Amino acid sequence: MIAGHSATLALPAASAALSTPTFTAALLDELRPLLASHPLLAAATEQGGRIEPASVRLTLLGGDAAQRDLRLGVFCDEIVGGCSCGDPPYTTPLYLELTLRLDPRAATAKVRLLLR
Repeated sequence: MIAGHSATLALPAASAALSTPTFTAALLDELRPLLASHPLLAAATEQGGRIEPASVRLTLLGGDAAQRDLRLGVFCDEIVGGCSCGDPPYTTPLYLELTLRLDPRAATAKVRLLLR
């Protein structure tokens, strides 16, 4: 896994909720399904597997006062193929961190893989 992979995602609900008490919930609710199947998470896999979309859980680790530069923790399961054709796939837990820079005017965010 190489830190630095990035993507721009459309986040209209989170952008609309900026500076409101519902911002964090709106952000995480909108971001989770987008990230669950995004190649950005696939770049973070440790064993060349794929991310189980239903396993993705997000947590807001911190950010600036304006809520535009944020750090997120991502917990998920990586599905890894067996060592040989006869071995069943197995899952292994995966943790990584992302930075998110929100552009509320464009209703987008640049998300960058920080570490795993």
